[in-house]
Amino acid sequence: MAAPPAQDGPVREQLSALRSMLVLAILLTQQDSQASILHFVANAVESLGSCTTEGIFLDGRWQDIGLLRRRASGLPALTLAAEGNIRVANCSTAAQYFHLLRAQAKAAQAYPLVVMTPKSLLRNRAAYGTIDELAAGEFHEVIDDPRYADGDKSGVERLLLTSGHIYFDLTASPLYEQAKKTAIARVELLSPLPTDQVLRTIASYANAKEVIWVQEEPKNMGARAHVRRRLVERLPHGLEDIDYIGRPYRASPSEGYPGAHAVEQERIVKEALVER
Repeated sequence: MAAPPAQDGPVREQLSALRSMLVLAILLTQQDSQASILHFVANAVESLGSCTTEGIFLDGRWQDIGLLRRRASGLPALTLAAEGNIRVANCSTAAQYFHLLRAQAKAAQAYPLVVMTPKSLLRNRAAYGTIDELAAGEFHEVIDDPRYADGDKSGVERLLLTSGHIYFDLTASPLYEQAKKTAIARVELLSPLPTDQVLRTIASYANAKEVIWVQEEPKNMGARAHVRRRLVERLPHGLEDIDYIGRPYRASPSEGYPGAHAVEQERIVKEALVER
């Protein structure tokens, strides 16, 4: 039987990186290992003088689970992010996820990657990608509202910034089509935050009177504070702050009851989309 063809160096390195991502994805299904591994990879450069391209996959969706079970909100990784030591992403489509992993495997500079990967998006047709997006696309750090990306934005008075699964809760609501003065932009890369690109997106809505960060996590969790403090001093058009819609400050990592979760989720979507 003939031996398989030898793989050249770059291909071998990319396959090794992808295997490492898979191993860490399996390890991080165990909740207790998340904090330890995140601290280890985030401090690799300072502590060990080296870095890796490992990918860490966390089930980042706020769900109606038990009070004592921790969830991956992205906050621990964002808290550890500094000096470009780690990449944190929250992809909303299959094509985005594909191109992110491809770029990570091919990256010339090695940095660990943390990705929010809610399992519910696997079954959500709105998050599916097309062949063209997979074959000819690229990773977009910020995705503008497709309703206004190439059209007239003069009628938009409210810009919602969001990341991850909550985008599909917003667009699936009947209120979305009625919100004629509201646009929704997705921040897909959270660290390092593409500050200039986010600000350009905000600036493109010249008549926007409000910029609002929308998330399903409580106010003391999620990406709200991480994003706000990097943007608030540079907001265009005289905007003074980034408002917030989401759950209030919470000590618990989950509501614990499906009914309470659904009611609160519905409140967030309604508050975000109802125009005054």
